[in-house]
Amino acid sequence: MWRYFKVGRGELFRILAKLRWVANSQDKSFERALAFVLAYCRRHTDWFT
Repeated sequence: MWRYFKVGRGELFRILAKLRWVANSQDKSFERALAFVLAYCRRHTDWFT
């Protein structure tokens, strides 16, 4: 699947970074997960450490 998403990966991260994400409940897990992914968006490894 990597070959299909590799081309648009950078654009996807730019869009995610520009949009303002706000949780509509007290659960902030999506916001934390998105912040984590965006912090590692420039890495090109198979696993996050």
